[in-house]
Amino acid sequence: MFAPRLRAARDRGLDHVLRRLLPSGAVGHDDPVATHRLPLALAATGHLAAAHRALDHLARRHVTPSGDVRLSDDFRSGDPDCAASAARMPAFVALGALSLGRVALSRTLVGHLDALRAPVLPGTHGRGSLAHGPLSGAGSDGVTDLATTLRVGAVYLSLGRDADALAAAEWIVGLAAAQPHPDAFLVRRDAAGALVTLWPADLSSVHAVHALAQGRGQGIVGEALAFLTRVAELVDGSAAEGVRDTAAHLARFARRALPHVRRPCDLASLARGAALHARALREAGDPAHHDVRDLAVALALRAAESGQSDGGFGPLYDDEPDAARYDRTAWVSWCLH
Repeated sequence: MFAPRLRAARDRGLDHVLRRLLPSGAVGHDDPVATHRLPLALAATGHLAAAHRALDHLARRHVTPSGDVRLSDDFRSGDPDCAASAARMPAFVALGALSLGRVALSRTLVGHLDALRAPVLPGTHGRGSLAHGPLSGAGSDGVTDLATTLRVGAVYLSLGRDADALAAAEWIVGLAAAQPHPDAFLVRRDAAGALVTLWPADLSSVHAVHALAQGRGQGIVGEALAFLTRVAELVDGSAAEGVRDTAAHLARFARRALPHVRRPCDLASLARGAALHARALREAGDPAHHDVRDLAVALALRAAESGQSDGGFGPLYDDEPDAARYDRTAWVSWCLH
């Protein structure tokens, strides 16, 4: 059976991080990338005291009065993905705080995320509640992106702000419908709603996700699949049909990507999205759930088997910072849970 193997990999990953969790709640590295997803992972797996300790460290050391999460006033993080996103760390810290009932802290973080919402833009799909990731840090570039939208949407979903979560889901539906090629997924739209086809490499390490090429970033499709599957449970009629159709499209993308995905965090994210989608299909009586469940298992087993002898996941490249490895280990463990 596969379940014991997945649980063992999850537990080894959590143990890897817990052994390094200091009394202060840090994990031996001051960059917030090391701990920003740790409270969520620890809370979900029953390590509540450790989860609160990690969250206390983030609140004390890295959450700003405005609700951003930063290493210092002029430097967000040494991790390129976190440094380039105004939403990633605040969204995941907010999800951890909400899972632990830390209302005051979550309110501060959500205030920052609310400020990222873009206005109604001509040519965009949905009702204009587009979460906006100011990748330059200025917040005025007019670009909306998949990662920011779905992560802020996930926070809204956890808060019970269903209309806002649905608006984010509808934006993703429109983004998916506009894709020019079935095996590539452009992740941004400009201020006029057009797909962004060129993006400066120094502003983000992921611009287009490719199903049939080795690379990175496929995990964002898994996050989107999980988010859309959850939103589809809240709506009915044509809105539900559009969300479900897009979720099915992302599941097909994940299947084509399966032989090509290499990073543990991407494998785990795709596995979690596929597992939630398979459960929803099963509950709806759709026989396609068997195939999607098999996809989820295949992805999860590959993620689990990528663990190192010490329980961590990685490194992805030589001289990778420990902070990034701790974050990835927490994320993979949470997804496997």
